[in-house]
Amino acid sequence: MPYIPKEHLKYNILPNASKGNWEVFEYPDTLEELVRLTNNELNYPYNYKSYQQYYDELDSIIFRYPKYKKELMEFKKKMIEMNDKSKWGIVKYIGNSNSYFIKGRYYYCPIYNGKCSGIIDEEEFTSYCGFDFTEDDIGSKFKEAFEIEIDYNNAVKNFFGK
Repeated sequence: MPYIPKEHLKYNILPNASKGNWEVFEYPDTLEELVRLTNNELNYPYNYKSYQQYYDELDSIIFRYPKYKKELMEFKKKMIEMNDKSKWGIVKYIGNSNSYFIKGRYYYCPIYNGKCSGIIDEEEFTSYCGFDFTEDDIGSKFKEAFEIEIDYNNAVKNFFGK
């Protein structure tokens, strides 16, 4: 079951991840470059049962690639900071259910360094579906399709432009 802070449990957030017993990750842009530098030994964080499982694997990669120790250590530190769900916002989808979001369901909004980076759904570890579309079933009403439940430092509000 993914780590969900006690105060967030009432939102039944990440129901499929909880049912499937896998963790949900946000990761920095540097991951792709580090995957290349480690000859694809550093994995994208899919299907891990816990953050610790991924970080343990990362530690073994750091050991095998001392040449990139600094970059990998910085990456790990950033991963830990980015995935602190106690600092993430939560929104409720109030629009009509569609292929991206379910009406009445709560979704995480990762917040890192005071900025929200999007919405994480319950199907994929990071899904920003809807943000790149202007004429789909969410369309121009995207901002109005969510109610903000938890918003640390107005990061989610600023993201949605509310």
